[in-house]
Amino acid sequence: MSPSQYTRIVLQERPKGNIDANTFRRETVPFDLKPGPKQVLVKVNWLSFDAAMRSWLRDARSYIKPVGLGEVMRADGLVTVVQAGEGSRYKAGDLLSCAPGTASNTI
Repeated sequence: MSPSQYTRIVLQERPKGNIDANTFRRETVPFDLKPGPKQVLVKVNWLSFDAAMRSWLRDARSYIKPVGLGEVMRADGLVTVVQAGEGSRYKAGDLLSCAPGTASNTI
């Protein structure tokens, strides 16, 4: 049975100094996610917190697009496929390494 809601951590404001209680907000949203063609729905098992993530909060050119205001904070992680969309090369139960939180994540 699928959960009725899930929690995500969203960038609320760009930190001017240290990250504080105003930098992020926690959102509880209805669980209405379905994978599209060649997409997968995953359950996060583990997230890595890396110093590079700090640079993703700045609105500046870098090796990776910055996290936008109102976007889910991304991180590298280990996930389990819960549901696979049509044409996906993965199936339910597969363990993957990816960047959960990135809507355009291609795995």
